[in-house]
Amino acid sequence: MHDPHSPYTNGYHLFLVPDSETSNKFSSIIESVGATFGSVIFPPHITLLSGITGDEHELISYTEQLALAIAPRTLTIAGVRTEDRFFRALYLIVKESGALSDMHMNASIAFKTEVSEYLPHLSLLYGNYSDEQKKPMVHLLSPLEGMEFQIVKLDLYKTEGEVEAWKKMASFPLGIS
Repeated sequence: MHDPHSPYTNGYHLFLVPDSETSNKFSSIIESVGATFGSVIFPPHITLLSGITGDEHELISYTEQLALAIAPRTLTIAGVRTEDRFFRALYLIVKESGALSDMHMNASIAFKTEVSEYLPHLSLLYGNYSDEQKKPMVHLLSPLEGMEFQIVKLDLYKTEGEVEAWKKMASFPLGIS
C-alpha cells in the first residue's frame, strides 16, 4: 500500500493534458503556489491512470492507441479541495460526467492494471502541509470554480522516485472529436 504522505511514486502514469492556453494558466498558478510553499513544480495534468508497469515500448504504443480512442472534451472545474496526502495537498476537482471514469476504466483494461477508485482532479500543490497553511489558497483559488477547459493530449510519464525525476516518455494528441 502506498504511503499517502510519501513524495515517491513508481512505474508510469498517464496524464490528460489541457489545451496550451489553459496549461499556461495552470502552470502559472502551480508556480505561484509552489513558490509560496517552497514546493516542487510540475506540469498541469489530470491523472488518468497510475501504477502502470511493463515494457516501455509497449506502453508507448498502448498510449498512442488509447489517445486515438479518446476524443478531446471540455471539462469543468467543480471546486478547490485539499487532502492530507502528498499528491493531493491542493487541487481542483473536475466535474465528473461519467466520461472520465469510463476513460479510466478503459485505460485500466488497456494497460492491464486493477480498476481502482477514480477522482478526476488537477493538482496545484504537492507536499505535506496543514489545513491551516492551505486554507488561504482554497479561498484565493475558489473563483476558478465553473471554469471550462479542453483536454487535448495524453502523456505517458515514467514516474520513478520523486517528482523532479519524472520523465515524459510520449505525448499524443487525443483522437477526433
